[in-house]
Amino acid sequence: MRKRKIWKRGLTAVLAGGLLLQTAGCSLGTFSETVQESAAGEAGQEETAEPSETANGTEAAGETETGGLTAEYDEDDLDAGWSEEFAQIITCSGTAVQGEGQGVSEEDGVICITQAGTYILRGSYEGQIRIDAGEEDTVRLVLDGFAVSCSDTSPIYGIQCKKLILTLAEGTENQVSDGSAYVFENPEDDEPDAAIFCKDDLTINGSGSLAVNGNYSNGIRTKDGLKIISGQIQVTAVKDGIKGKDSLTVKDGQIQITSGEDGFKASNDSDPDKGYMIIDGGQIQISAGDDGIHSETWLTIHGGTIAVEESYEGIEGMKVDINGGTISVCSTDDGINAAAPSSGDGSGDSERQKMEANPDVYVRISGGVISVTAGADGIDSNGDVYVTGGTTYISGPETRGEGSLDYNGTAYISGGVFAAAGSAGMTQAFSEDSEQAMMMVYYEETQEAGTAVTLTDESGNEVFSWQPEKSYECLLLSMPQLADGASYTVTTGGDSQEVTLDGTVTQIGEGGFGGAGGRGPGGGRGQMRGEGPQEGETPPEGENRPPEGENQPPDGENQPDRGDMPQRGERGDRRQQESAPSEENEENGSKAEAETA
Repeated sequence: MRKRKIWKRGLTAVLAGGLLLQTAGCSLGTFSETVQESAAGEAGQEETAEPSETANGTEAAGETETGGLTAEYDEDDLDAGWSEEFAQIITCSGTAVQGEGQGVSEEDGVICITQAGTYILRGSYEGQIRIDAGEEDTVRLVLDGFAVSCSDTSPIYGIQCKKLILTLAEGTENQVSDGSAYVFENPEDDEPDAAIFCKDDLTINGSGSLAVNGNYSNGIRTKDGLKIISGQIQVTAVKDGIKGKDSLTVKDGQIQITSGEDGFKASNDSDPDKGYMIIDGGQIQISAGDDGIHSETWLTIHGGTIAVEESYEGIEGMKVDINGGTISVCSTDDGINAAAPSSGDGSGDSERQKMEANPDVYVRISGGVISVTAGADGIDSNGDVYVTGGTTYISGPETRGEGSLDYNGTAYISGGVFAAAGSAGMTQAFSEDSEQAMMMVYYEETQEAGTAVTLTDESGNEVFSWQPEKSYECLLLSMPQLADGASYTVTTGGDSQEVTLDGTVTQIGEGGFGGAGGRGPGGGRGQMRGEGPQEGETPPEGENRPPEGENQPPDGENQPDRGDMPQRGERGDRRQQESAPSEENEENGSKAEAETA
């Protein structure tokens, strides 16, 4: 469970089918409404070099506040140009190599590159490309119709350089594949462990294609920062698909991942200034055995089209900001999850922490079009939830021990469309002192999946229509058109009822079967029943709004401040009990990784 970020884009009529993905066991739905966010929202960002915080600045006067990190790119990250005149050409066929010269040597199935420069790889090679250059050397490998395979170690292995750049030549297809068993010189070693493995920064750019098969463990992995600028990239991996330890940044490209564990991952859980992820754009499709997108600290999504088609938990981070993009998530557990790492010391603290409000944890949605189909909580925050814009639809859960919206702190909505349909047992409404009105509709009978909900105003104009993808007992709806004192007609299937909004939270029907309603932030039913927080529980004016700096990095720092937060060991959640036998190996690998980083 973790967090993310968001940008606000303009309001338009949206979603022309791109989000309506049909996946195995998970149909991501159809919906329409009067006001929706633009699905085209690619973030227009400055192209510089290190991430910086956007804090709570606005795009324009009067528009929605946004938060999170802003990616910056080096000039050589963005430059995919190359020339044979200023490059070393390496042509391969099987184990034969032509092109040895300055900075390049080949011996015993290893092509070794030892100095800065541009190296053009063509043909096919059975062996390893090893980069072992100077600490300040930038090495560019141009994959110009190149395939490399290695049966017992990483086919592309960056041992040392300042930065490794993989440029995918225009119009070419390139492949990297490893074997299912690695041989290490020292039996205690566990690295490299990916088809493309780099100990330093790694950038992928160019307009060609790259297919990566991680048959041993991971697909693409770095020990520092990983940036994907462009290209058509397809990764299949036994464990994690694309993994940057310190950071993972996506500017653009077409990326498809099928992984046994996490799809996208930023894995540094020992440094509060690292382990972050920024997605500016691109077309991303993920089928994962564990998390679709996982960031240890800060996860910011500014734009792009993201489809997590299969996952245990869809999107996870400690601070999650969603500022734009078209995002669809299908998960067997939580759809969007924000939580701090658990202590994992066996003391039971992690379970208690999951029930307490963590001030360093939040989900903030300020833009984009988001569709979640969840087996457990739709949005689950171990801290707070802020919705200031965007269009969010949550289908599920169907089990009464979970909720479409679940948070430990406070949930505040001031803008955007938010609709959630699921079980009535545990779901929560937004806090009573939110700026935007909402209605909570309870049904006497469970509504079948696909049963349409329509809202019309007093003039008979349709202001909202949606078909949830799972069966549901209650509906939470908030949108700018809802006005205190106004009357609306709610039609579900063939049944209609009129309601007049009274205050911030208006309840229709009884709270769940047998009187079992949802719980408020403190475990009570007050907010869902329109009663608001109990006396003494309401925070002072303004405290439930998006934090004005306390959740932002300190001056001069670019990542979130996690303070004295317990370090991650065991996950301390449901996944720990359900994980595959390889989880123990992953944990041991993490310890070794921290020692060698």
